[in-house]
Amino acid sequence: MKTMMKNFGMLLIAMTITFAASAQEEGRGHRGRHGDHQPPTDEEVRSKMTETAAELGLNEQQTEQFVALQMEGFAARQAAMEERREERQAMRAEMMKKREAHMAKLKEILTEEQFAKWEEMHKERMHHRGKGKKHGRHGEGH
Repeated sequence: MKTMMKNFGMLLIAMTITFAASAQEEGRGHRGRHGDHQPPTDEEVRSKMTETAAELGLNEQQTEQFVALQMEGFAARQAAMEERREERQAMRAEMMKKREAHMAKLKEILTEEQFAKWEEMHKERMHHRGKGKKHGRHGEGH
């Protein structure tokens, strides 16, 4: 029994490594114009896991268990990625609200001419941001 569990554990480790490597390799073909990664479909994952099970020489019962376990992990990872994506979108929306409120307060303080000049100065600073020598905190690197 211990030998069977040990073999199964080794099998899972090998499968995880194999799947991760093949997913990275295949994932390159799923990238869009901006490097967006399109996750594989359930059918693609199931097919790949079934192929892997065949390569490992798993019997029918092992194949069913193996594929089910891998699909469960895949679904959990997909759900976690979706949750993080939604959190990023919410954070982005919140930052936009804060920026709009900040700009409204700034417009209350400055005249139209001052605000226009501030915007121009701000655009120029943003344009030069990251160019040239990097400066640390508190003026280091000057």
